[in-house]
Amino acid sequence: MERKLRYLDEELQKAEIPVIDNNESPEAPLPKETLPLENDLEQLEKQMREVSQNQEQLNKNFLELTELKHVLRKTQV
Repeated sequence: MERKLRYLDEELQKAEIPVIDNNESPEAPLPKETLPLENDLEQLEKQMREVSQNQEQLNKNFLELTELKHVLRKTQV
């Protein structure tokens, strides 16, 4: 286990990803810095809802077309 941790730590250092020490808390962003982030988040949430709705509709359409295909095959036989 310790070997895996060392390996991961080395990989993080190679990738230059900062590792936060558990004993210190990161600085909170200023309120003016969070507004654009909140706006982006709201926009992304809206887009994700739309994507989910579209996916549901596509799945319904696929099922309907698959059923229709099977019905048409049976009527042709």
